[in-house]
Amino acid sequence: MKSGWLRTLAAIGIAAGVFCGASFSPAAAATTGTITGRVTVANTGAPISGVTATAASPSGSRSGVTDASGFYTIILLQPDTYTVTFSKAGYTTGTVHGVTVLQDQTASADAVLTPETRVIGKIAVTAAAASLVQKNQPADVYTISGAQLQAATGADALHKTLYEYMQALPGVTANGYPGQPRVRGGQVTDLSYEFDGIPIQDRITGFFTTNLSNIGVSNVELYTGGYGAEYGNAGTGVLNSVVKVGTYPHNGRVAFGVTGKDYNHYLTVEYGTAAADQRWSAYVGYDGVNSENVYNQGSVTYPNVLLGGYNGPGTVFTRDIVGNFHFRPTPRNDFQLLIQNGYGLFDFHYLLNGGTPGAPLLQLKPCYGAHSDPTNTITGGSGGVTSGTGIPCPNGLQFVPLPNGSGNKWNHYSGIGKLSWNHTINERSYMQFRLAENFNQYIFDQPLTDPNYANLETPAGPGCPPYPLRPYTPLLAATNGNQCTADIEDFYGDRSSHMYVANIDYDNQASDRVRYRLGINEEYDRNLFRYYLLNNWGSEGIYGQGGWPYNYLKDTIPTHLTGAYAQTDVHFRKLLVRPGLRWDREWYGIPGGAYSVGGFSPRFAGTYSFDDNNVLRGSYGVTNSLIGSGYVYRDFSSRYTPVTPGFSAAPQVNHNADLSFEHRFADGVTAIKFGPWFNKTDNYYTLYTPIVGTNPDGTPKLGKPVLSNAGHKNAFGAEFALSHVLNRDGLSWWITGTYDNYWTSSVSQTAFVNNPINQLLINQGFRARDPNNPLFSGSMYADWRMRGWEVLPFAYYQTQTFYDVYHTSGTSPSGAPNILPEKIAGAWWRANLTVLKHLSDKEDTTVGVRLTNLTNNTDFTAPCFNSSSGTGCYPFNGPQSGFTGAPRTFVKQYETQAPNRYEFFVIRKL
Repeated sequence: MKSGWLRTLAAIGIAAGVFCGASFSPAAAATTGTITGRVTVANTGAPISGVTATAASPSGSRSGVTDASGFYTIILLQPDTYTVTFSKAGYTTGTVHGVTVLQDQTASADAVLTPETRVIGKIAVTAAAASLVQKNQPADVYTISGAQLQAATGADALHKTLYEYMQALPGVTANGYPGQPRVRGGQVTDLSYEFDGIPIQDRITGFFTTNLSNIGVSNVELYTGGYGAEYGNAGTGVLNSVVKVGTYPHNGRVAFGVTGKDYNHYLTVEYGTAAADQRWSAYVGYDGVNSENVYNQGSVTYPNVLLGGYNGPGTVFTRDIVGNFHFRPTPRNDFQLLIQNGYGLFDFHYLLNGGTPGAPLLQLKPCYGAHSDPTNTITGGSGGVTSGTGIPCPNGLQFVPLPNGSGNKWNHYSGIGKLSWNHTINERSYMQFRLAENFNQYIFDQPLTDPNYANLETPAGPGCPPYPLRPYTPLLAATNGNQCTADIEDFYGDRSSHMYVANIDYDNQASDRVRYRLGINEEYDRNLFRYYLLNNWGSEGIYGQGGWPYNYLKDTIPTHLTGAYAQTDVHFRKLLVRPGLRWDREWYGIPGGAYSVGGFSPRFAGTYSFDDNNVLRGSYGVTNSLIGSGYVYRDFSSRYTPVTPGFSAAPQVNHNADLSFEHRFADGVTAIKFGPWFNKTDNYYTLYTPIVGTNPDGTPKLGKPVLSNAGHKNAFGAEFALSHVLNRDGLSWWITGTYDNYWTSSVSQTAFVNNPINQLLINQGFRARDPNNPLFSGSMYADWRMRGWEVLPFAYYQTQTFYDVYHTSGTSPSGAPNILPEKIAGAWWRANLTVLKHLSDKEDTTVGVRLTNLTNNTDFTAPCFNSSSGTGCYPFNGPQSGFTGAPRTFVKQYETQAPNRYEFFVIRKL
């Protein structure tokens, strides 16, 4: 006992020492998991030492031995479901089935053995299915895998994005389904993405670097609070995709699907194998998608097309491959080679109708008014037909098909390579060494003009810049390679990064009371960010930012990240506490001298286990989110440099706190988790327009946009999860809910640069609800299995995002804005259903049908900030929008979601 407490005190002392002197870089998550437990004698409860505990699964097996207190630990386990066997001469053999190991988490498996008499017996115990109750896990983490993953994504084994995974989890909100995720009131780039422990966010903008395909993903872990100090540059959460490993015996499948009413087809192939002695293993996966989306079957408009940076219908062509290879020359050494490669082509050849001078590529005229508009003049009224077709159309914009290759195109390339060495020092400690490269490139080839800004465009002329930055194509023939436009879509972009990452992690389960974790990391990035606008509009000239500072820039500065973490888990009987500290700093290779920012972020989490079925969990932590290089320095810009007066790129500082209660019911398969959370962020990087005077009509006169980290936000809410999971025929179901009351002085516009809710308020500290985040969202989904049939319903619900938003209407005599409340309530939901049949007892062949958006909910309203001219919202503002309203107020704007779709699929085991 005495030595155990000495180790406990030593752990705290070592952690405190590292807290004071760490000076390395952010380390990523461990890629393996751990099983711990205690072995005791039946009836007496006395500990048994020298018991060999062996965990075995198709992914491999490892062992540990109990100490004098009966405690054992089994480290470096691949994520899988294990059977743990306990053996010692003189005792019966005990077995615990169904122990689920997750990446960077600790599972429990206790055993009670009986002294042998004359007959050798065997004790078999089945562990509860993966549960919301996790007494050995201080971090607030949700894992979606197995049956839950099947139910959330439709069980068709075909292409999905991680968006669909995440919105089935608590703590996540988004605008529509599936949409870019926001965790606990954060913005999209506040979430840190990892792929098998490797960061996949570029250091230019902060967005993810892969297609976020589900190929090769065995489970997804979402940390929403209290995550360990090993996670760096993570604002409000961490999403880690865990990659599958090869198994013995082998396991593989091929899946194919087609859809209607629009046209898509999917192909997925996976295969994993391993040596019988687990000396080596291999997994490979392929995911291919050909998609030709004609929304609403080409009959009506779909507003979110290619306006103002929005996506829209067109050909989507993606290919993704994953390979995961392990070689274990000895039981103490495991070498891993991981590769990922992806390609995406987004060819927007279903585009908006044209009708603007100098844009001959578009084939038809828009409908504006009582008749078609062949003379490019704007007329009033409604109704009418499109020119040359006689097809009736509504007032506004309309799609028309163009030949493949004639429209705007995006190309995306991604690739990850990782070499990892896990070395077992002894049965309770190990080190992990990782080297990785992450490559990411986007090519935006967008020569078409947005007709919504016709009033701002002019024909080619002497004042227009040439187009030397891209090879001459027939698409530009009408303007002789020259064009003047204020259009943000008329540009060519190249954004690429090479990220080189090195990690060293040390993990030591010193005793049943103490666990140490230390890690260091170095990362070097080569960045390229070049967007070329055909733009001679704005006071800063053709190489200035003009009216659209986000879409034109040149930035080639390299970045360098470094940092370290230290943390310890300490058990005090029923209480487990995890103090930790990390240090992060980023250097920007700006010409003339490096510029760096960073700081410390302390974290604390703990659990109190009343018993195995009731756990109270709480955490508080600080995270630093470093700013992308594209918003710290740009060529040709006096605004994006550290020498600009008042410039600051100090990291965004996030304060997170939460409390939750977890309970497993008496049936052992039903569990509940709920609790409140709070999130506060300072140094929110934002763009605001200062008041520089007064216009003749008395309204404020605004100057040029200015970068600032004066933004703030705070959010509070609650998370709820209820699950009932069976490992047999019957009904498994999951219910989740998230309440997100989010107030901010800025809203998301692009990565790390947030537009103020009202430009007049940014430095007044006023916060309003962000209309991009719904106040409540939740999901219900299930998996009903019986005699080879499966039925998997899924429903997602959210309040409309335009809810109780404060806005301004005019100004007071002093020039300050008047703050008026406006409450527009509503709700939006979507339902999917999959029905499938396994054609043999071994489920060798499966056929099924999946229906998405069963009720065909295609309409909803989205909030937007009306333009100063009162002619609509970005990106639909302008005389052609057909909208009128009070200037500079929040208004509702109609949008359309994808209509219902049916998919037929077949899955065959290999």
